[in-house]
Amino acid sequence: MAAAGTTWRWHGNGDLYTETKQMPALVVDGRSGKEMFYNAVIAAITGWEDVRNDPLKAIRYGDGEELDGEAVAALIETGEWMAAHRVAFAWQSGDVLIIDNQAAMHSRETFTPPRRILASLWGEALRRPEGRAEPERQSSR
Repeated sequence: MAAAGTTWRWHGNGDLYTETKQMPALVVDGRSGKEMFYNAVIAAITGWEDVRNDPLKAIRYGDGEELDGEAVAALIETGEWMAAHRVAFAWQSGDVLIIDNQAAMHSRETFTPPRRILASLWGEALRRPEGRAEPERQSSR
C-alpha cells in the first residue's frame, strides 16, 4: 500500500483507516490511448457508509477541503447514471466471468454469504502491437 501512495493507521478498536494519494479522475489508457475514468470516487461517495464512514465526507479536494454541494451533487448524479446503465449478470453455479480491469468499470452488489472467490487472475498489461505509437501522456491536473 505504501508503494501505491496509500497511508493507513489502526484505531484502538481494531478499525483500519486508509487514505489514498491524490488521483486524477481521468487517465490515459496505455493500450488504446483513450482517456478513461479510472478511480473509486463513485463507490466511495455512494456506498461506503457505516459507523466509520460518511460517504459525503469521504472524498476531498486535493488540498484537503471537503467537497462543496455542487461537486457532491455531480458525483451522486454520475453514480445514478452509472447505476441506470449498468449490466448485471445472473450468476449460476459454475459460471466464470473475466473482466479487463482497465477496459470496464466493475463492481458488485451486496450479497448474502457464503460467497466464494476461487481464483483472482491478473497479469502484466498487454503489449502494444508493433508499429503502434505510444500515446501522449496527459497531466493529472
